[in-house]
Amino acid sequence: MIILTGDVAHFQVNYDKGLVPLGNASRAETLASIGRVHGLAEHYHARVVIQHGKDIFDRMPKFPAFLD
Repeated sequence: MIILTGDVAHFQVNYDKGLVPLGNASRAETLASIGRVHGLAEHYHARVVIQHGKDIFDRMPKFPAFLD
């Protein structure tokens, strides 16, 4: 299972350390959402993909050239 974080955590550091991205409206709701994602990931043994991090994209499998 893979969990895509969307805008819950913009970067890995946000997810790992519970840091709230500047554009998020509610600190409490963001931290609650990060906590829910952590819980789901643990429960389902899921891989968490932080969608805004370039380092994450660099580690993802590449699409075949004809799809580019």
